[in-house]
Amino acid sequence: MARLSVAQMRAHILQLSTGRNIRIEWRRDRDGAWAARSLNLISIPRIRSAINYAVALHEIGHLLGPGQRASRMRCERGAWRWAKTNAIAWLASMNKTERRSLAWCECNARRAKAVGKKPAGKGRGDRAQSARTH
Repeated sequence: MARLSVAQMRAHILQLSTGRNIRIEWRRDRDGAWAARSLNLISIPRIRSAINYAVALHEIGHLLGPGQRASRMRCERGAWRWAKTNAIAWLASMNKTERRSLAWCECNARRAKAVGKKPAGKGRGDRAQSARTH
């Protein structure tokens, strides 16, 4: 598969967000990203790699993707599905990021269920923590 340049990935995220009036909060740190549906806002690391690109697409997927009013895992899977469908190209490193993110969410959900709490990182539709590399 053809290699994407950082400039192409950054331009694609800006095109997607501008075309849908999505505001971007650029994070200085690499870890952690979220989306706020009620504000039409995503908070993402600067696009410096395919992984940052996947995370950005995933967060946009929380605003535009399928199943975003469902359970935590359905929201996450729907956002990743949207990201894959709308990416210019999907690279192996992006698959690894998706798998790690979903594994983190599943583990967090199991832990929260065991102690009778809601999973951390998502407040039912407004803020989604995602794509952490743990």
